[in-house]
Amino acid sequence: MNKKFAILLILALSLFFTETIYANELTTPSGIPLSDVERFVDDYVNEYIGETTAGAGIVILKDNKVVLSKGYGYGDIENQIKINPNTAIFEWGSVSKLFVWVSVMQLVEQGKIDLDEDINSYLPQGFLTKLTYDVPITMLDLMNHTAGFEENIFDTGYATEYRVKSLEEGLKIADPNQVYRPGEVVAYSNYSTSLAAYIVQLITEQDFNDYVDEHIFQKLGILDSTAYLSLGRNEQITKNKVNGYELIEEGNFKLSTPYYMSMYPSGGIN
Repeated sequence: MNKKFAILLILALSLFFTETIYANELTTPSGIPLSDVERFVDDYVNEYIGETTAGAGIVILKDNKVVLSKGYGYGDIENQIKINPNTAIFEWGSVSKLFVWVSVMQLVEQGKIDLDEDINSYLPQGFLTKLTYDVPITMLDLMNHTAGFEENIFDTGYATEYRVKSLEEGLKIADPNQVYRPGEVVAYSNYSTSLAAYIVQLITEQDFNDYVDEHIFQKLGILDSTAYLSLGRNEQITKNKVNGYELIEEGNFKLSTPYYMSMYPSGGIN
């Protein structure tokens, strides 16, 4: 009995330690062991890179540590420049909006913005000229895309840089109709985000781009990013920026039409 018991105990302990070792290996939320992440990503992107997508940069973090940072495909097909994860600059599109809301909440913490205050109290008198409803628009409405604005994506950007104006002028040109009562309908709004950034600009008396650089990028030690990239500025960033490509057919790409923005806080971070 003792011999059988000892054998069973050894088997049980073996299973226990095997399970414990496996359980202690960190995994992604979907259960992929971190030691297998690179192979998993390599296999996954193989179907797309060079076929439906010219290139990509992929970064995966776990507990604030980089698990994978890798470039795939080309940032410049014509010159055969591969995407280097250490130098490649990407345009972030609407991820840029998160930096607007971080900026807003920094000012909320300082008592300079009240999320429930009518935004007209922060704006120059008569700045919004097409308001339909006699109901205040709050910063929370801007953040939740519930200000009721109607807008057109082509009001946001241009194919040539010469049409780009200041953030203030861009907002005046794109001044949208208000088609919903504030707080009632969620309608994705680039205008709302850039309007919130303009309010940050007015309160801090800093261009929004400069505010983000000083109070977010520099605080985090991020040196190769900008909230506003224009020709002739940030040459190092411009030099390393990857091209955008449109898919013509599988494996065949053409350069995308450039997209320049006056309301850059809604999608201009590089």
